[in-house]
Amino acid sequence: MRITLLCSDLRFESIQRIVPFLADELSRKEDFVVDLALLHGEGEFLSLHSSAVSVVSLDNPLHALRSGIPLLRLAHYFQKAKPDVVLSFGYTANCLAAMGKQLFHFFFRLIVSEPNMLELRKAEKSKFQRWRRAIPARFLYRNAELCVCASRGIARGLMALRVVPRRKIRVIYNPVDGPWVTARIAEPVKHPWFQTSEENKPPVIFCAGDPVHLKGMNVLLRAFSLLRDEMNFPARLMIVAEEGEDRKRLETLAEVMKLRDDICFLERGATSAYMAKAALMVLMSSHENFPSLLAEALACGVNVISAGNRQGPREILEDGKWGRLVPENNVDALAAALRETLESPMAPEILKKRAADFSMRRSFEEYCRAIQYVLNPHDERTSSWA
Repeated sequence: MRITLLCSDLRFESIQRIVPFLADELSRKEDFVVDLALLHGEGEFLSLHSSAVSVVSLDNPLHALRSGIPLLRLAHYFQKAKPDVVLSFGYTANCLAAMGKQLFHFFFRLIVSEPNMLELRKAEKSKFQRWRRAIPARFLYRNAELCVCASRGIARGLMALRVVPRRKIRVIYNPVDGPWVTARIAEPVKHPWFQTSEENKPPVIFCAGDPVHLKGMNVLLRAFSLLRDEMNFPARLMIVAEEGEDRKRLETLAEVMKLRDDICFLERGATSAYMAKAALMVLMSSHENFPSLLAEALACGVNVISAGNRQGPREILEDGKWGRLVPENNVDALAAALRETLESPMAPEILKKRAADFSMRRSFEEYCRAIQYVLNPHDERTSSWA
């Protein structure tokens, strides 16, 4: 039986983390032959697959992913490979697989995996641009036997937009503890804040992401100033962010607020390695569907704070059971949460217990159940999962 995993590429994104691992684990099953088909054959995770997995790069240039070229190349692959099950990851791959199945009458069983909430587009773009994605999904996703969502919030969003009926939805969380992430966490770091041996050294607060507009780091800077100056609580803040105008504005704000000695800006790199050694990780994004970095921090035993009212962080933290949730853009509440967490942190063992719900093994087992269900929906062993 041939299983095809279809993905745009293997760049460092939440959904791509599971693709090489899932392909390897499926290839170990005696009755499965596994292909890993990539619309654009590049990415950091490309080297993680085993030799038992056949990698098929359709060699689509990135600028052509919205044209008809990828569909024709994908249809040619489907015609040649004749997969029994296609498991696609992400909006572009989902739509192309569903369109190919519909237009060319392929008989494979299709499972689309949706890591994003399409309705989030309304917070960033016009209503027209929001529905430009939702309407094609509404007509194409109906060709899938199942739709896997990365969170219950995403599932509710797709049902609200009438993209997928409830009977076709399954929730499988994105995994956080794959071999690549584990290796990065174990990497040594050379930053002096983590190398000093002083007993009462200030705790390090970690934050990573795109600065200012989407991630709210300007609010974090003001809360950090309040923590350090008015609450007289010594601490250090480490921000991992890409170079750009937003980062320059953050650095200027830190200079104006006289925080520069206690704030460090780093380039993207061994994010997990730095986070694993911090006392606290703060997530400031208000547009995260399922923030894997939050679950990853729990896997490292690091205490977390999430700002905003999005379903993703609330779902991971179970409404504050495993970390503090603070209102968006509330400097006072964030400063208070910083101090309370640093003064009374949760034990790492407790946090890691929650992170086990997002393990790679558990995610793999759930995807196997999804594959077995679409192959044998009336089997008693799979019907209980419906």
